[in-house]
Amino acid sequence: MRAEGARKLGSMASHVRPRLVVIAGPTGVGKTAVAVALARLLPIEVISADSRQVYRGMDAATGKPTAEERAAVAHHLIDIVDPDDRYQAARFRCDAAALVERIRARGAVPVVVGGTGLYIRALVRGLDAAPIRSSAANCPPSRPGKGDRRSGSGSTAWRRRSRRASTRTTRCG
Repeated sequence: MRAEGARKLGSMASHVRPRLVVIAGPTGVGKTAVAVALARLLPIEVISADSRQVYRGMDAATGKPTAEERAAVAHHLIDIVDPDDRYQAARFRCDAAALVERIRARGAVPVVVGGTGLYIRALVRGLDAAPIRSSAANCPPSRPGKGDRRSGSGSTAWRRRSRRASTRTTRCG
């Protein structure tokens, strides 16, 4: 049965080119092994969606692909930032979206492999707009307080500031 499934998948390789494949799950369940096996059947490149594998030198307990796995299929977004650099979902989305386009331009299928659900969701569905934080004074309070509406500290003022802040978004690049 397993060989038959591989044969079907192999015959699909010449007909079907998905825009993106996602292999998701917790650390240690074999996501990378599945990607390596898939690479034997289809031309793919792996985009890591792991919030810890992006950091150089953080090899213990991160489940980074072995040298052999990395040699079997190209891996991206592993060991790209120093541990004291910030790397968040918005940055992942920009980096991964650019990689998806480059991988597809090379005729391969981009395969997102990882367990950081927020990263995967950011790439597949996008991110909600978040206010740009220029200073604490410009940010609305975390929740409306009780206050005089004329003083700008009550719930009406909070809603007004929140609406203003939510219209600003950050962009890639």
